[in-house]
Amino acid sequence: MRPTTAAAGAAALLLAAGIAACSSDPEPGSPLPTGEPVPSATGSAEPTGASPSTAADPSASPTEEPVAAPTLPPEATTNDAAGAEAFTRYWYETLNFAYSTGDLEPMRRASADECVICDDLAGVISESYADGGRLKGGLVTLSEVVAPTPDATGSVLLSVVFQQAGSQQVDASGAVEAEYPSETDVSASVVIERTDSDDGWRMYGVGA
Repeated sequence: MRPTTAAAGAAALLLAAGIAACSSDPEPGSPLPTGEPVPSATGSAEPTGASPSTAADPSASPTEEPVAAPTLPPEATTNDAAGAEAFTRYWYETLNFAYSTGDLEPMRRASADECVICDDLAGVISESYADGGRLKGGLVTLSEVVAPTPDATGSVLLSVVFQQAGSQQVDASGAVEAEYPSETDVSASVVIERTDSDDGWRMYGVGA
């Protein structure tokens, strides 16, 4: 089943719009809102590897090179502020990989089962890639990550600032079905948790 226009836009703008609607920092287990997309005539940023010719003509045959899945760096597994920051940056890389390819596995592995916004993102990305469709753009760039020293609770609350590129929802033929604007200087709070696995951390939630 093809995603609705609202669902497709939510895949690109869920973070920015959902965070804007939050009124408090996320707590483990608390639900996080999803945002409604705002249709726009602005262009979109291309995922890594997209060719200029494809961007200029959405109906042209795709010529994108394969996008490599992100690899968890060793520094993202340590139980300190540097490890918390490195893991948070890695999680956003898995989100960008999902936007660019529809492959949710790396993000799922890096997310806690209780992460509501992770589930919301996974759902709309999966729908957007159904029946040959895809998302173009929507990639997130972190401009600031501030991580405290972890305490004994196993959870860490970080502050981040990010930019999110505009996006397009295209169908199997490459025709643009909807466009969504970019977001800049979005401030958010991120909760991550320590795990007993070698990976070290899991994403728990993102909010205002």
